[in-house]
Amino acid sequence: MARIFRYLILVAVALIISCNIDWEKLDNPCIDCYNIKPEEGLLEIKFTIDENHNGIPLIIYIDEYEKNQIEWIDTTYEANYDIWVPVNQYYSVRAQYIKDNDTIYVFDGDNVKIIKESTECDTVCWRPRDGKVDVRLKY
Repeated sequence: MARIFRYLILVAVALIISCNIDWEKLDNPCIDCYNIKPEEGLLEIKFTIDENHNGIPLIIYIDEYEKNQIEWIDTTYEANYDIWVPVNQYYSVRAQYIKDNDTIYVFDGDNVKIIKESTECDTVCWRPRDGKVDVRLKY
């Protein structure tokens, strides 16, 4: 009986040690905060990439696309495209797809923000809020 009890304790200790729990993050909600205000944030863009669409021209606009203030022009060959852009700004994205000799434009937009936190943390810190844009084709 004592041998089984020791075996169970050994298994329990091994399980606790093997877990990849980030205890520091659980105890400290401010771990994702920055002491210095970041000037850039991440804009995450999703595209349709398949056998018919494998090189998608894209344009990133500052603000609404109708204002035609271009931030970035590129072509993506990946379904997920991330780019660092100045914060506290709205961005619009245009993706261009060709289907049956027709051009299809897909638009979407989102804000990239930095939020000032002071209630949870001892000092003022800055928390990023990334922009998420989905310009995939809807079938």
